[in-house]
Amino acid sequence: MPVCKICGKRIEVAKTGVKPYVCRICGRVVCRDDYDIVRQVCRKCLRKES
Repeated sequence: MPVCKICGKRIEVAKTGVKPYVCRICGRVVCRDDYDIVRQVCRKCLRKES
């Protein structure tokens, strides 16, 4: 089970079949709360872009 590299929350993938979110800039695996779906980046990289 993957863990969010920002908040440490476990990402349930086995039961839901959902793939974890991966930032297109840094490659971090993050949860939905720490990911911007439109830009496809994590929260930390989103701050760097702005």
